[in-house]
Amino acid sequence: MATISLTDVIFATLSLRGKICASIKTDGVTSYSEILSILLRKAGISRGLATIDLRNSSQGWTARRSVMIAGV
Repeated sequence: MATISLTDVIFATLSLRGKICASIKTDGVTSYSEILSILLRKAGISRGLATIDLRNSSQGWTARRSVMIAGV
């Protein structure tokens, strides 16, 4: 995945079973894990196979990742 800088504007969407659970526009983050943490807090989900769609409008790239969320 391309890099994320502190000043980049990131659009991110979290989908679970095809349904959008959370969508954000953020800046001031520098890693994928920070974005994932924000999305999970907003969505309030604790487990399942999710898809994360990212768009970095500052650098002009997009990415899609699948992640297994295992709750405790």
